Amino acid sequence: MLPLLKLPILMLNRVLAHLNVFELVSLSVCSSRCKSRCMQFRSSIKMKKQIEKFHVEFLSDSSKVDINFYPSLQQCLNFELKKLVEHSDDLYMCIANGLYISRNWSPNVKHIGHDISATWLWKFRPIVYYSTDLAASTLTWVRFLSDLFSAQPTSLSLIFNCFNTEEIDRMMDCHCSVTNFEIDSDSNRGVDQKLALSILERQNATKELKISLRPTNETFQFDLNSFRNIPEFLEIGYSFWVKWEQVLDLRSNANYILRSNFSNVHFKDLIEKWKDGWTPKWNQIMIEANEILDIDSWINDPKPNNACVQVSIQSEISVWSYHQKRISHNSSGQIDCNGYCGE
Repeated sequence: MLPLLKLPILMLNRVLAHLNVFELVSLSVCSSRCKSRCMQFRSSIKMKKQIEKFHVEFLSDSSKVDINFYPSLQQCLNFELKKLVEHSDDLYMCIANGLYISRNWSPNVKHIGHDISATWLWKFRPIVYYSTDLAASTLTWVRFLSDLFSAQPTSLSLIFNCFNTEEIDRMMDCHCSVTNFEIDSDSNRGVDQKLALSILERQNATKELKISLRPTNETFQFDLNSFRNIPEFLEIGYSFWVKWEQVLDLRSNANYILRSNFSNVHFKDLIEKWKDGWTPKWNQIMIEANEILDIDSWINDPKPNNACVQVSIQSEISVWSYHQKRISHNSSGQIDCNGYCGE
């Protein structure tokens, strides 16, 4: 038994309060008794409120587990799970079924400052190794951290076509309560349309939903209003499969529709509906068109001469629009941003 565990509970808690979050995890993996003591220390309501985000991300050959203790502690844990190439008891210690850490386990630490405040953020980036199955090992580690910090994951991100149906089922069952969800696909692998639709139907995101699927089948379809919950924010990274009628009927408060096939004809239709008094169910929308838009010509008022001009449009109700122009550049070339926001 570690001498530390012989201390009275109150004294032990005082000692644990001086440990950073990585040191607390390091102590908890030493033995089941250590973990039990650390769990007891972290079980208070005050401690539970310290966690701002608990994110789990499944990649093709690795995974990430991020826990943000902010703003209470200004500390972050960013675990990365990697495949154990060669096992050696002299170099690695088993901490759970199929999970290992190096004997000299220490994180990559970043101390990040902010110009506008005196707050400093400690980011601990330790590596955990898995020997068998990535999905099962990640779920084991997530359960360990959930028990330790008395918290459940709040967000889940996965490249779904890197895993089989059984693995996906385990991921979805274990993280059915997450409020933020992101589904992506590996462009070098085929997309199982049936499995993708099953994931979208089972996810329960209420705050943020990001769909970055790249379907290779032109028949891919999904009813965007058939989610179990309507998320506050919806982002579709590759929206060439989304129909215009679906865009008009979106119900999320804010929507990002990227890489679409929509042209001037569609956006003119949107402006005409807006001018006729149509009120959408959403408050904000950003759509990336596949051609340069000529928004000014669709509005009867004089063409604005500067980057932000207030234009009155008469309809059944008063609508005020603010014209915005912006040009940005990336690796693909120039992006012209044209838009109106109204109230």
